Amino acid sequence: MENYLFERNEPFTEKTVLQIGIQLLDSFRMIHEAGYTYNDLKLDNVLIGDDKDLPNAKHSLYKCRLIDFGLAKKYLQEDGSHIPLKKEKLFQGNLIFASVNTFNMITHSRRDDLISLCYFMLYLVDGDLAFLKRDDEENEELQGWKQEEFSRIQHLKNTLTPEKICDSEEGQRLLPFVKEVFSLQFEDKPDYDKLRFYLVKILLDINEAPSTEYDWNAGIP
Repeated sequence: MENYLFERNEPFTEKTVLQIGIQLLDSFRMIHEAGYTYNDLKLDNVLIGDDKDLPNAKHSLYKCRLIDFGLAKKYLQEDGSHIPLKKEKLFQGNLIFASVNTFNMITHSRRDDLISLCYFMLYLVDGDLAFLKRDDEENEELQGWKQEEFSRIQHLKNTLTPEKICDSEEGQRLLPFVKEVFSLQFEDKPDYDKLRFYLVKILLDINEAPSTEYDWNAGIP
């Protein structure tokens, strides 16, 4: 996905972002139902389509797949109960898309994958996030782990409300989804059907319908 976004050199259209959101929400639901959290949503962990050498590869460009489960963790214990909330010693995740709870060193749970999804969709549709500097993404490997940069983003993620994060016209339409996600408590099971409904409803509100057409495969026969 990173290649498609940077080659485009502008944000994805709202329809494409909503459809990406629906697919990733469904993926997170499957991961969570297996008893795990993903914990590492970022552009280069989302693959588009099938292998290009497969016969029908060009017709698979609507598929979004998560890869790299190196940071995935079990949130269900052997007896089926939820792991306890505790303070972690190390930050693990992507500086840009990690949830506010992750920045506060709170144990990952299902809500954190969905908070990351909120940041992710807002970034894709706006081309920016309220807590980013212009060069944050380009220099993430160099400056992302400096304590002052971590502290700056941590502070902003703790102070920015859903209303302030969703400050664009497209972001305002995502606000009900974002508010629902941010209201989740540590052990809460997300209402995936309700969240999916929010995204589909936004599509219909902008006179679109879910389809297999995205910005990168529009017009491909």
